[in-house]
Amino acid sequence: MENPTLRGICIYNNILRDPIVKSYVSLEEALEEMVSPEDVCSRYGEFLSQLVHKTELSPGTIVGDAWRNHLMDLVLQDENTFTRKAEYIPLNKMSAGLIELAKHDIKILQEVLFVSLEEISSKVDKCLKQHGTGFGFPCVGDSFQPLCPGSGGGSLVKIKEQLAASPDWRQCLNLLAEYANTNGCGEFGRHLAFRWVPGKGLVGVSSPDPVKLEDLIRYERQREEVLANTRRFVQGYPANNVLLYGDRGTGKSSTVKGLIHEFGRDGLRLVEVSREGFKDFPEIMAVLEERSQRFIIFIDDLSFEEYETEYKSLKAVMEGGIQSQPENVLVYATSNRKHLITETFGDRTSPGGAGVEVHPGDGQEEKISLADRFGLVVTFLRPDRKTYLDIVKGLAEKEGIALDTKELESLALKWEMLHNGRSGRTARQFIQDILGRMHMGEDI
Repeated sequence: MENPTLRGICIYNNILRDPIVKSYVSLEEALEEMVSPEDVCSRYGEFLSQLVHKTELSPGTIVGDAWRNHLMDLVLQDENTFTRKAEYIPLNKMSAGLIELAKHDIKILQEVLFVSLEEISSKVDKCLKQHGTGFGFPCVGDSFQPLCPGSGGGSLVKIKEQLAASPDWRQCLNLLAEYANTNGCGEFGRHLAFRWVPGKGLVGVSSPDPVKLEDLIRYERQREEVLANTRRFVQGYPANNVLLYGDRGTGKSSTVKGLIHEFGRDGLRLVEVSREGFKDFPEIMAVLEERSQRFIIFIDDLSFEEYETEYKSLKAVMEGGIQSQPENVLVYATSNRKHLITETFGDRTSPGGAGVEVHPGDGQEEKISLADRFGLVVTFLRPDRKTYLDIVKGLAEKEGIALDTKELESLALKWEMLHNGRSGRTARQFIQDILGRMHMGEDI
């Protein structure tokens, strides 16, 4: 039977459902009851298998050994009544009962589960020797290494170091509350970006596009408009839904995706919604308005043909529907055309015959009114020759490409003629080609 003390956990009980924790509890049960060595080996092997998989194939920094690091991650990122409350209010404003239950739980978690891998390995080895078997496992200790060691999570590493050094986690409850308040909890603490998948809901994006706003060259005025609006939103002041309109390849989508790296640690989250998810807007809004974070719903390449009606769901959410847009949600959309719904000449004429709209002006207003729902429209136009070459030279400098300026410009102009025309995207593709050739030692 599992450790009876663990049954007393009530606030942090999600941690006991974690597969690696369940494997560890099962192993402890086998060791306590002195079952067969085969069973001990099987349970220890399952525990190590899951722990190694999670540790070695995940980015991050290990504090202590892999098992203790995993347990601290669970404690810090668990979504429960205490951490959800901490997203909104400081510890000193919480009820005494909730605080005592949280202290009770983390004390048990520390005393029962926070043991070193070396101790676990030693207990398994002792058990197997008592049963007279020569079979054993190597002592792995703290020898595991993540896929991308040292990546991200500065505040997470710092608080884990404090937990690892603390003899009593109850004294660290304020740190746990502050972490939840700053970073969020559960999936919203683990991820900065999400996709809405119809039928599944929000799915965290483990590796969002790393593009940063400082990496985008030119279009500074347009980006500053988007930044200023987003900054007001993140700080809790009134802000507008934004339509980033203009030519393809000019950095509209990259500007939106770069916002989470600018404001993610201030509570901003990005939720990408495809056209298939438009019908779920009421559900999406209901989920997001319950959270303390600020959300940008990101719709890439927004446009509709005249026969498509999904735009009505978006219009209803942004303005005019029975369910209002939550104050912690904005919609940022990109489009290659300002009039988001195709309007044909047939919309502007009223020839005789069946099916002709009696009031064609009403239909035209319906079609152009979606764009009006965006209070801020930021225009990204195709760069002229000078701007295109400035982007190329800026990217080349960032990448350390030391070609003669005239040669670089000549190659860049040839590239844009043979490929997709002048744009920031074309410039980046050209630089990628140059970098690849240089690394391979090919002629440029």
